[in-house]
Amino acid sequence: MAPPDASQKISRIQRVLRRADYTEKRINQLLDVAELPTYRQRSQSAPLYRWRVRGGSPLEILVRLFFLRQAGSLDEVRHGIEPTQLEDWVAAGLLDVNGGHVTAIAELCPYGSLVLAADWADGAQPDLHQVMGIAASSRTLAQATIRRHSKATLDLGTGCGILALLAAAHSERIVAVDSNPRALAMAQLNTGLNGVANIEFLEGDLFEPVKGSQFDLIVCNPPFVVAPEQIYLHSHSDMPLDGLCETLIRTAPAFMREGGYCQLLCNWVQRAGEDWQARLQSWFDGSGCDAWILHSHSEDAADYAFKRISNLGSSAEQLEERFNKWIGFYERERVEAVGFGMITMRRSNRAANWFKCDSWPKMIGPCGDAIERRFACHDFIEAHRDDDELLGACLDRAPNLQRQQRHELSADGWQLNQAELQLTSGLAFSGNAGPEVVDFVSRCDGKLRLRDYLNEQAAAGHRDSEKFTADFLRVVRRLIELGFLHPRRVK
Repeated sequence: MAPPDASQKISRIQRVLRRADYTEKRINQLLDVAELPTYRQRSQSAPLYRWRVRGGSPLEILVRLFFLRQAGSLDEVRHGIEPTQLEDWVAAGLLDVNGGHVTAIAELCPYGSLVLAADWADGAQPDLHQVMGIAASSRTLAQATIRRHSKATLDLGTGCGILALLAAAHSERIVAVDSNPRALAMAQLNTGLNGVANIEFLEGDLFEPVKGSQFDLIVCNPPFVVAPEQIYLHSHSDMPLDGLCETLIRTAPAFMREGGYCQLLCNWVQRAGEDWQARLQSWFDGSGCDAWILHSHSEDAADYAFKRISNLGSSAEQLEERFNKWIGFYERERVEAVGFGMITMRRSNRAANWFKCDSWPKMIGPCGDAIERRFACHDFIEAHRDDDELLGACLDRAPNLQRQQRHELSADGWQLNQAELQLTSGLAFSGNAGPEVVDFVSRCDGKLRLRDYLNEQAAAGHRDSEKFTADFLRVVRRLIELGFLHPRRVK
């Protein structure tokens, strides 16, 4: 914990940032961009972005310093940080003074109303202990995190602390663990910069610092890159292949309360001649957890290797040498491709747990509620495997469901080519649907039993009710899985 005087100085820095409106929205407006550019994008467009923030307002001065990495003069920086003293920012590890110039030691990257300090993402000289800022993976997991009330939350591998800071809004207590002391120091600084006090920081490897504890929520953005070497602690583990992700999944259940969730991003290897889904499923054997995998995509081993090493700032010869090292490693291990996805697991004391894998849909807005609903809906399906039990249930269409139609121009004019049901928020699953399915979904309002709806539908089409119902129930189960229909008690 920072000394009282240091805490007061950081609080004053926080007030300067807030008064300047150093937020994601305002910086996007200044730079005239739809979303914050990455460090590489900032470097590539530096002249343009610096011109757009060339003014003398405190916000423009701070953006030049802490977002665009442009040195400033003593006078302009002092103006930008009034009424604080330059020495306060130096003592916090944010600024460095060299003669008449001031440079930022760390970047300050906003996320919504939060501001997070992290190391500059400069790959020219890789530093094992570099603290990663708000990467795309951080944003993805933050958007997908289940935000129900939590008495105790664990952020495993906290890095700059973004997931812990976001969890503070819905958690009574948060424990943030990291094996990198520099990351813990940066995360503690970020609690001060954002006025958050309910986070405990512990140094150590994986779950060791919280041995004997249990949590309602565990979030983890681990160093999941599958690599033959450890270049950054934040991206590469010292375990072979995807061993770290497997270890996390096999270990986490002991630290989860009944009904508690664990969410993590993951890369997994896809070996020649192996079913990668079956391999993933084996990680959950005996875990006492239900598991849902959202598979984003897979990359060919060569593409995966090149993308991971291309930003390390090496010469052409060093780049080729490293690429050959990575490819040789994959070939020895029979790795054809690497899969990307998110794993959500929930502790459950049921006799039989379930495992599901789906393609990752588009994410629109916060998705935690949609993920929690999916678990409840799948529980419902598991509990209603018997057709008669399902027919006695009441179903309600999702409030965020939309029908979309696509038409093709033909000699006879516009012809309906495809009708699709689409969720418009959260996990935006979509699926083709014929007129009969669309009509059925539109009539589901939770007032009648499913049996009554299907009998009416069969009668309207002059079909045998028993045969029609048996065939249609497969469609109904899939509609529930996709979130288009909710069991009345789940809504």
